[in-house]
Amino acid sequence: MVNAKRSRGGIAPRERLRGRDIRVKSQFRIETDDFLISKRQIIHGACGVVPKELSGSIVSNEYVSLRPKSSLNIDYLRHLSFTSYFQACVSLLEPEDVRATFDQAFRAFSESLDMLLPDPRALPYVDDLRWLGKIRAAARARFRDRSLDLGDCGAKVRQLIEESVTAEGIQILVKEVSLFGREFEEKLEALKTPEARASEMEHALRHEIHVRLEETPAFYTSLRERLEQIIADRKLQRIDDARQLELLQGLRAEARDEQGAAQKIGLSEFAFAIYGVLEEGPLPQAGEPDIVYDESRKELASIIQEAIDPSTDIIDWATKEDVQREMRQSIKKRLRAARFGDPAKVEAATARIMDLARARRKR
Repeated sequence: MVNAKRSRGGIAPRERLRGRDIRVKSQFRIETDDFLISKRQIIHGACGVVPKELSGSIVSNEYVSLRPKSSLNIDYLRHLSFTSYFQACVSLLEPEDVRATFDQAFRAFSESLDMLLPDPRALPYVDDLRWLGKIRAAARARFRDRSLDLGDCGAKVRQLIEESVTAEGIQILVKEVSLFGREFEEKLEALKTPEARASEMEHALRHEIHVRLEETPAFYTSLRERLEQIIADRKLQRIDDARQLELLQGLRAEARDEQGAAQKIGLSEFAFAIYGVLEEGPLPQAGEPDIVYDESRKELASIIQEAIDPSTDIIDWATKEDVQREMRQSIKKRLRAARFGDPAKVEAATARIMDLARARRKR
């Protein structure tokens, strides 16, 4: 007997039984290239094409079997589980060590094939190369892993993979898109499972936080902590994939509205970041009831920005020690006037505000 494994795991042998030992009331025989579907577990991807070595096996009436006719291409049936299987393969490469091992093997394989092509002896391996190349490209886009760049491959290998991506119309799956770009929703739509969408959202958020953390540390540190909590809750099965995706969508909305959050309390983005330094704690979350901001700290943040803005307009100010010295003195003067704290606290806050200014200069 055989069964269909969940998560597009294919058709696998279950156990060998004599006829009298088969307890189910109804069963039937399956043949090579039948498409077998589990009535109970299809929601979990339990389906697949029967391989040649399992032809003649027995299944119970808990399964439905589609037998292809000469007018129906078996490759079409294989495609029914292709997209989700493809996404599952990409998800397997999430751990960095697994990705590194995969990439090492892929490079060795692709280099050998690139040297051998167009020798006919290489042709049996071309489909495998295309498949693995598309998985690698999709993993590069999702996990923002520059080490998986296709440009490192030989010209013949690169052409085979690029042509396959175009022919199958999966360009969006192998493209790194911005968290706030118009193509992001298109990519989420192309990912067919809540798990794949949540993974894409998670890594896009991680990338955005990494890029923007130095600019507004208090805001993005809070965002990062809540992201990690959501991921932890999913791993502990406190929430399902759909709920995880919903919560991640909320974090995305907050990240998009950073400028809006600043404007709501009457600050520029830079002053909002300075406020985060002065507040010395996590900023209130969007949607949190009865948000209270310290008016004196808000005013101090604006005063500090106004004091150092002229210096940040000087060309290459970050490389000019005299300009930076004046900026530090100006910041300390305002902090002392506001009785911000002892000398060590003033010094630490000044250094962090200078770091903010340098980070924003890179934008």
